Amino acid sequence: MRCVIEKEQFIKGLTMVSKAIPQKAELPILSNVKLDLCEKGLVLIGSDNNIIISTVVPYMIDEKEIIRNAQFGETCVQCKLVLEVVRHMEDEYITLELVDNSILKIEDSKANFKLNSIRGDEYPQIDLTVSNGFIEVKANDIRDLVDQTSFAASMKETRPILTAINFDAEGGKLTATATDTARLARKSVAIDSDAHFVANIPAKKMVDIVRSFENEEFVSVAVSDNKAIFKFG
Repeated sequence: MRCVIEKEQFIKGLTMVSKAIPQKAELPILSNVKLDLCEKGLVLIGSDNNIIISTVVPYMIDEKEIIRNAQFGETCVQCKLVLEVVRHMEDEYITLELVDNSILKIEDSKANFKLNSIRGDEYPQIDLTVSNGFIEVKANDIRDLVDQTSFAASMKETRPILTAINFDAEGGKLTATATDTARLARKSVAIDSDAHFVANIPAKKMVDIVRSFENEEFVSVAVSDNKAIFKFG
């Protein structure tokens, strides 16, 4: 793997996936961000086994070249470490180069860093496929659902189900409900879909997710038996 990449877009991608990377990972590999340079661009993946964030730094944004001189490959590197290194670099573009599948070199005209890395194929398999398709929901509507219900979810892990927000889609309406048994909050919004699903998603994770929407107008949502996927940008 080798490429020249715009620093700010790389930092933006690292910052996004870092939200899913735990301070104390159950599996050591999960303290790493996976970098996969492919046809799409530079794909970054972070996970704590409960939430997965995947984002892409594209080759071009409008008329500006973001990635050039690309040689495909993948690796895993400590996310917090590489983020700290890149933030302190001064040039607009930096070079990433994987050496012997064990060292990631990061350099610009003024600095050169070498970070230990792990083979990309050692990262857990990430499955973001869905079987029942996506529905489009206004980003502001999802923000409202979370903002107006998450406060009522339980903070205690003794009953994990109560730490979640229940999302129920039926009859062209999406309803969010949260309770800690002492209080209950419920909010509904209209959706342009006849989709039907019920899902319990940890409130803390949903708060982090909606903070990532930034200026998005719509978010694509898909729910299956064991996962909910939010796709935007």
